[in-house]
Amino acid sequence: MAIQFYQLERMNNPLRKTALSFNYLAKLNAVTATELGECQQLLGQMLECSARRHPVSGPVLIVGMVESGVILSALLHQEAQRLGFNTFWICSTRRPASGLQVIEHHSHAPKHILPLPDVPVTEIWIVEDEITTGRTIVQVAHLLGEALGVRKVRVFALADTRTPAQQRWLHETLAANQTWLVVHTLFRLLKPQAASEASVPPPATPDLSIVTAPPESAAGWHLSHLRPALQMQGAPCFPKSQPLRGCLLVIGEALDLAVRLLAQHPGLALHHVTLSPWQIDHQSIFDRLHVAPHFYLYNLSKPTLPLAILGDPIDTPTTSLLGTMLTEQGYTVTTIIPRMG
Repeated sequence: MAIQFYQLERMNNPLRKTALSFNYLAKLNAVTATELGECQQLLGQMLECSARRHPVSGPVLIVGMVESGVILSALLHQEAQRLGFNTFWICSTRRPASGLQVIEHHSHAPKHILPLPDVPVTEIWIVEDEITTGRTIVQVAHLLGEALGVRKVRVFALADTRTPAQQRWLHETLAANQTWLVVHTLFRLLKPQAASEASVPPPATPDLSIVTAPPESAAGWHLSHLRPALQMQGAPCFPKSQPLRGCLLVIGEALDLAVRLLAQHPGLALHHVTLSPWQIDHQSIFDRLHVAPHFYLYNLSKPTLPLAILGDPIDTPTTSLLGTMLTEQGYTVTTIIPRMG
């Protein structure tokens, strides 16, 4: 399956009325391990092209921003390790956690936390589905660069929807901070933008704000020691389990576990239960299940059976509600609880 993109309308975000999504993100459709493998190859091609033009200088930190950057950063990490690069992987989280605070002003849930790595790295690779303005990239590059002493950044994205002025602003802003930057995207797409998106803000230096979460916050995560939103990950390993098949409905930030599960279970597909609030348009979105108050499941009219739900302990109410809703529709649903061993 080739890469497909969907232009969507948001329901409740005046700062960003339009949206872009992709088949590989599993928000509008279930994706298989084979399809994620295709995405991994595309990311690998970008990486090999980048490394030929600009040789990689040493250990690398790969960064994904929740939600859409989780799958993509995981796949780039897996591919980079396969190609022999020395990479580590972190993701942001919107849950209580310790690390650097990033504010994504245009988002429906703007506050993110990025864990701080505990080993030296020489490059930062930011993985995005779409570069809209570049403001998030500036924040992440500046905050992590200051904290880690890194001034070399590569960005890998599926799409770039910035105007030429926004492209210049990104490079000039990071260059003013003595940060080297190269951007790699699969394609450029110009889409209608709100005034707040089309205009580029004057360069601003984000505050280096470190947040400390209470120790018990990790109890809300399955296999917390394997979660790139809590601590840096090295080799993309995952505990073995019995073979799984069917469709895995993945709630929120459990995507990092799900993409690792799919690497081990070729009979499993992944469908994300997402925070993204989009309109039914009868072109890309034909049905929507609102799992109150915050989650949405799109296009489940013809699911791959059997159905299972994967959600972290903090999302237990959502897991229970989704299970009840699907049972009432006549589906048989199980819940997957990841464990070691």
